[in-house]
Amino acid sequence: MPQNLNVGTGKDFTVNEYYREIARVIGFKGEFTHDFSKPSGMQQKLVDISYLKKLGWSSTFTLSDGLKITYEYYLNHNKDEKL
Repeated sequence: MPQNLNVGTGKDFTVNEYYREIARVIGFKGEFTHDFSKPSGMQQKLVDISYLKKLGWSSTFTLSDGLKITYEYYLNHNKDEKL
């Protein structure tokens, strides 16, 4: 087993898909604006999960479920923090 191992779902999402799903999970109703005069960054952020599959591992959470769990954890463990 390697010391470090990338973990992913094998599905790629656009930045806007991440924005929309996070907004939905946290209840954000605003709009997003983009500055297209700036570089767009990496075009693809897909993690190769072929090694994980060889090990018999697969993701058990959807993006939405993972975001919900993470957000709930944050809310329950940062009650005294100001956003």
